[in-house]
Amino acid sequence: MEYVPGQTLERFLNARLAAHSNVSLGNAIEIMLHIAQGARAINEKLVHRDIKPDNIIISGNSLKIADFGISKLVAARTRTFTFKGGGPIRYMAPEAWQSQENTPKMDIYSVGLVFHEIFTLQHPLMRSVTDPSRIEAWRHAHLFEAPQDIRSMRADIPRPLAQLLSRMVAKRPADRPAWDEVIAVLSSSVVESEELEDINSIVEKAISRNNRVERARLVREQEIAATQDIERLYESSFKQLISGWDNVVELFNAGFQGGTIQKRQLRASVSFQYVLPNASSIYVHLFPRKETDIKITGSTLIGGGVVGIDGAVSASLLLLKDSPEDLYGRWLACLVKLMVAVVPQQALAHLSRRPPAEPFGFQCDTDFYEHIRYAGGHATHIFTYELRDDLDGLFRDLLETAFSL
Repeated sequence: MEYVPGQTLERFLNARLAAHSNVSLGNAIEIMLHIAQGARAINEKLVHRDIKPDNIIISGNSLKIADFGISKLVAARTRTFTFKGGGPIRYMAPEAWQSQENTPKMDIYSVGLVFHEIFTLQHPLMRSVTDPSRIEAWRHAHLFEAPQDIRSMRADIPRPLAQLLSRMVAKRPADRPAWDEVIAVLSSSVVESEELEDINSIVEKAISRNNRVERARLVREQEIAATQDIERLYESSFKQLISGWDNVVELFNAGFQGGTIQKRQLRASVSFQYVLPNASSIYVHLFPRKETDIKITGSTLIGGGVVGIDGAVSASLLLLKDSPEDLYGRWLACLVKLMVAVVPQQALAHLSRRPPAEPFGFQCDTDFYEHIRYAGGHATHIFTYELRDDLDGLFRDLLETAFSL
């Protein structure tokens, strides 16, 4: 490989930072033009995926981009994350964090961040990162935080150039410019003509509006992503619960020679059926997650479901969290029965779906969230509630009952 003498761009910028001396506008643009031309040449064949100041070498009057350790061929159908790693977390494009296809737009994003750093001597997302040592903090910043207008830190940057840098670090790849446009803007005169002065206020308003729209969009996307993460955790907790039941099934199938219990997925990932050799079956269904103020055994109810034998007894499943930091929660079972003094027909009329036998679990989420609050023992109700924390034992009891039918 070629030996390139010189220093990295990172060392150059750190020296300027230590001296409290910004890179001049003309020198900065010259450096940026070299980087853009080099990146365009790279992207004709490769997606570099690791462009950062430490991988850019200043050698005499030229700059060279180095370290192709995690590069990928353009349009190659390979995953973003491999055994080589996913990329430098401080400069990794949003689509890389989401394991999307590798494209040159990833490098445009990284270079846009480097350009910001050349002008301001600091990473444009650093103010949004609560703990730079945490990967999750950088992921959040790249996905949901927009860099501030660079002219608020350097007023001498021309408006066209400031807009270009803002577009280069757009969250959506389609919103980023191509290399030819980047190079064209960097190569053009940076002095604004007098003819533009009359419309400067209009341009400023348009830029300000675009910034407001982008910030609002990122807030919405963050809310959506947070909801999706919560749902994934909810389903993960449910699958962890039934994995214990799968172990029970495996032990049964290994010891019984008259047939096997077959597990079937009924709907998405939230409904399953265990078909027994005697033709009976056990079903389990997860209800939609719901933040509630329902307290049971001192914990807050955040979800639930139902498990039971088709046409026979069943039980409610309760997911409780002990604190706001409790991501997965803990599961309990609840066996519901009618109060002795209550007329059965009148009591069951309160349910939209009647259970076939006692004890029972509420068969739909509407009934569940309406009536399960009384399981906390804070008030009397038309039903009685027996809580169980041995979920694997409950499943074994259901199996035993099912084979007795």
